[in-house]
Amino acid sequence: SIIPMPTYYIVLDLEMNPTSRTLRCQCNDLKRETIEIGAVKIDAVTNTVVGEYTCVIRPQLNHQVEPYITKLTGITTKEVRNAPTFGQAFADFMAWVGDSPVGVYSWSDTDFMQLIDECEAKGIHFPDQFVDWTDFQKE
Repeated sequence: SIIPMPTYYIVLDLEMNPTSRTLRCQCNDLKRETIEIGAVKIDAVTNTVVGEYTCVIRPQLNHQVEPYITKLTGITTKEVRNAPTFGQAFADFMAWVGDSPVGVYSWSDTDFMQLIDECEAKGIHFPDQFVDWTDFQKE
C-alpha cells in the first residue's frame, strides 16, 4: 500500500525498565516496559514544533524502577507509583498524535520494536498510521 504524505512528524523517545523475571511470563515474556513516552509534533509543511508530549508510566511487570535506569533517566519508583499504566498512557498519547498521517522518527529501531512488542503483549492495537518510521541512527 502507498504511505500517505505525513501531516506531522512525530519525534519519539521512550524510556524503558526491565521486567521482573517472575512477572514477565504474564505478558508474552516481555523483557522491558515503557516507563516514559516523550515526543514532539512537527508540522510537515512549516517544520515548526506544534506540540510536545510527555508521560511517565507505571510499570506492571516490575514494581520498581531499577537503580541503573533511575541513574540513566532520572525516573524514580516513587514517580511512577501513581502514574497511568501503559494502556492508559498510550491511548492518551495516540489521542495527542491525532488521526492525521504521521512520519515517526526515533533514535533507533529499539523504540519501534518496543512499541510493537509491548502493544502485542498487552493486547493493544498497534496504530495503523505508524507505518512511516525512520531510525535517525541509520539516516
